[in-house]
Amino acid sequence: MAGEDLNANDPYDVLGLSRGATEDEVEQRARSLLDKYDGDHDARTAINEAFEEIQQRPSPVEVGDTTVVPLLVSATPDTISVGGEVTIRVTDHTDDGVSGVGLQRKRDNRRVAKTDDDGTETVRFNDADTFTIVASKNQHPEPDHEYKDGEVEVEVQRQRDSLSFDACPDAVEVGEEFAVRVVDSNGNPQRDVTVTTDAGSSTSTDGSGEATLTADRVGQLTVEASKPPSSSTEFSNAEATVSVKQRQVDLRFDQSPTRLSVDARGTFKVVDEDGSPVRGVNVSVGSAGGTTDGSGEATLSFDDVTPGTRTVTASKGDTGGLTFTDARTEVEVTKRTSDLELRPLDSPVVGESVRFEVTADGGGVQYATVRSFDGTVAETDGDGVARLTFDSFGKTTVVASKPDTEQTIYGQGSCSVDVERTTEQLRISEYDSTADGRDIEAGDDVVATVVSVGGGPVEGAIVEAEDGTSDETDGDGEATVTFNAQGRKRLTASKPPDERASYESHTEHVEVKQRTKELFLESVNAPRSVSSGDPVTFRVVDELGNGLADTTVYAKDERDQRKETDRHGEVTFEFDVDSPQFIEVYARPDNDQFDRYDSETIRVTP
Repeated sequence: MAGEDLNANDPYDVLGLSRGATEDEVEQRARSLLDKYDGDHDARTAINEAFEEIQQRPSPVEVGDTTVVPLLVSATPDTISVGGEVTIRVTDHTDDGVSGVGLQRKRDNRRVAKTDDDGTETVRFNDADTFTIVASKNQHPEPDHEYKDGEVEVEVQRQRDSLSFDACPDAVEVGEEFAVRVVDSNGNPQRDVTVTTDAGSSTSTDGSGEATLTADRVGQLTVEASKPPSSSTEFSNAEATVSVKQRQVDLRFDQSPTRLSVDARGTFKVVDEDGSPVRGVNVSVGSAGGTTDGSGEATLSFDDVTPGTRTVTASKGDTGGLTFTDARTEVEVTKRTSDLELRPLDSPVVGESVRFEVTADGGGVQYATVRSFDGTVAETDGDGVARLTFDSFGKTTVVASKPDTEQTIYGQGSCSVDVERTTEQLRISEYDSTADGRDIEAGDDVVATVVSVGGGPVEGAIVEAEDGTSDETDGDGEATVTFNAQGRKRLTASKPPDERASYESHTEHVEVKQRTKELFLESVNAPRSVSSGDPVTFRVVDELGNGLADTTVYAKDERDQRKETDRHGEVTFEFDVDSPQFIEVYARPDNDQFDRYDSETIRVTP
């Protein structure tokens, strides 16, 4: 045991003990020294403080067969500024430095350092915050010992810096813009600094530390610069005073209209001598007036302004240390030009009334004349609507016009419309045979009447009989056709489109009966009586008078003659008799295709 050193920093050195002393040894040594220095207040104080410090230090704890040794962590200094360094020391209960101890931040478990041989390590902190550093080591030199983690807190404070105005004018005129420049204590320009005035203006600096403000009132204007703290630096505000003087502003019109028509709206822009827009200026002409906005613009309506040269005045009362001189400009007010616009409200169809709307300046125009190129004319009503009727189809142009008035010149309006044909539906109203009421048979003349649905007879329609003839209707809508075959046949009425309409065809189905098949035999060149040896020609025809070729004709004479008709249905016989005779001649085809057959008797004399 060494002698005590009451001035030592280590409590074990104060008591003169080794760091491996037990609690009993520490207590006995402290009592012995207190007795030794019984009358020395300072010595007793040092002894008691050393004893208490050793008592407060964590001691190893026996957990089963393992001795758990706590790690003691200290930080010097424990409070620094951003960017500063801290020396962290890790010891065991004997105050001996522990090497190879890992140091990490508690909040994110980020490893920051590892102690060297004397148990210390220097750590730099770049963010402002309170950090808890955890010291941990897995392996103790003695196999039956292990370390318990230790902690220490380090407070990292932002660096303090001050803002200042590197550039700021001493005096300006009211309403004038002025620039300031803000830097830190090292003269570096500061971005995103909020610069305000006690008149209520506010802006921010750019990358060059510069900002532009406006002198809003006369007098002493206080300008202040402030910046929120960053992660590493906290700034103190800067303040400056600018003297703001009164100013006279000469108003003038900029790019204002010089010519307007009656009832038009004109926008007038008022600026100062620097070309900057001026808000709140009263702009007037006659009884019309308005006030400029932030762009220096006011829009006036010339509804009550008569044509002629008119003076527009801009004026503004004194305000905020500014005095304003009036500005004047002349405007030539002319008759307004109103272009008529014309559009159809209905789809144009031949024969139907079509509405056309005439508008100007968004409203309907009354008493406008609307005419088409085919000569149709109408006048618009109170809603600006006129009605036209077209007689033919196709594309045509419609024009709207109106006489000029005292204040208005009307421009002609026009539109092109495509007039469509109307569509008419044809109907075969009736059809019948020319015979008196009997069924229609093949070969009959059938009279059909064609009408338009909702209308009268249709002239010029084509009526066509299936497997038959066709005909065109007359002025009464009638046409005559013939079916040449029996059965259920179509009777169709159609008509090609004309100038005013297109036509939908119509079909009726007609039951056509088979005509009675009759065969007729007639003498062509002989009377009922002939002489022997004279040639007699017969013709064989059907019920329609058509000659029947290749038809067998028989003569019941002594020779029982039999001949075939030629392609005209004719055949010639000669008869030889010794005495007068009546000879029957008859025709009968080989097939049984006729309902009636014919014969003729001839008297032949020698």
